[in-house]
Amino acid sequence: MNGMAWRAATQTSLPAGHAAIRGQRLRVHAVAETEPAPMKIAPTRERLFMLPYDSSKLAFRKDAPERQPVPKNVGLEAKSHFYVDSTCIKCAACEREAPETFGFDADADQWVATAQPETAEGRRAALRAKQCCPTFAIHTSDLQKGEMREALLEYPQATVCEGIYALGPRAYDGFGSASYLITAEGGENLMFDTPRYTPLLAQHIQDDMGGVKHIIISHHDTANDHAKWAKDLRAKRHVHRFDLTEGTLYCEEKRRDMGPWAFKPVTGSVLMFTPGHTEGSMCLLHKPSGALLAGDTLTYDPKLGRLTTNGFTNHGPQSQETLWSTVKRLMMHDWLHIFPSRGFPYHFKDKEERLKMVNEMFVAEGGTPLTEKDLKYFR
Repeated sequence: MNGMAWRAATQTSLPAGHAAIRGQRLRVHAVAETEPAPMKIAPTRERLFMLPYDSSKLAFRKDAPERQPVPKNVGLEAKSHFYVDSTCIKCAACEREAPETFGFDADADQWVATAQPETAEGRRAALRAKQCCPTFAIHTSDLQKGEMREALLEYPQATVCEGIYALGPRAYDGFGSASYLITAEGGENLMFDTPRYTPLLAQHIQDDMGGVKHIIISHHDTANDHAKWAKDLRAKRHVHRFDLTEGTLYCEEKRRDMGPWAFKPVTGSVLMFTPGHTEGSMCLLHKPSGALLAGDTLTYDPKLGRLTTNGFTNHGPQSQETLWSTVKRLMMHDWLHIFPSRGFPYHFKDKEERLKMVNEMFVAEGGTPLTEKDLKYFR
């Protein structure tokens, strides 16, 4: 790259927070034209597990003290039991899969086994939770051969919305974020964020679900294993340019404006620019089912009993007000179902309940309540 081209490139307008590293990114463009080969992963029995909150350290094996049951686990005296160790990163994936078995314990400040499964279906749900855990923190005393394979093959798992499926296994690098598969006519299926890469699941999606043509990365936190998925499924990746990092630099489709964009491969879907959690966050509105795939823009917290954006505003230069403004823009569209990356899905009875719960969230989190004009407009 010559001097003139370099100056022109570095003068490109980028939002605050990107200026410090834009030179580094451009240099990467200048010296690398192909995506790096994926790292080789050691066999499972030899693999070390990472300490929670520090992905730079490989600290212990399965038999280490950190992998022993947290005292708050219930039912450990039973011959057949599940338990959670201290490497839980509080992603709540286990409770989403098996609420009868796992729940949050305030004293332990993490999720634990609050009961033991009593039925075959309860055990299958607990095994799905074990399969989903991003830190492999869930254990069982009597795992049978083939049970984890069967649990994995229950995904993609249908949701209450037709055409939307939960993808299950979560990745540590994505902080336990959820991901979804949306099916479309003609095989133009899309993956919204990516699960932990598992060859068996990839083969199952390819053979039994018609594969995936597009991968939408809602923001860089949820971009775990996206290169492996894209290579295996031959899918095109979509990301907003404001969320470009070293990990997402080679995505094929970089959105460059404020949207919204009609996502033509999936009829009735709209991709929306939703800054707040990060500068380049995106959501997907699936109009046929009235569902909002919300990324880390909005979620439901059963402990609070309401919608929330708390915890989603400490990442990057965007403010709480920006995120609230984004939520108000989302209210201009028709959706009655939320599928978030973190937290729990929620299904509204009607627009009035949605409006009431969003307004309650603004009041509870210190925002400006919706005005009468807003209430009238959003109805």
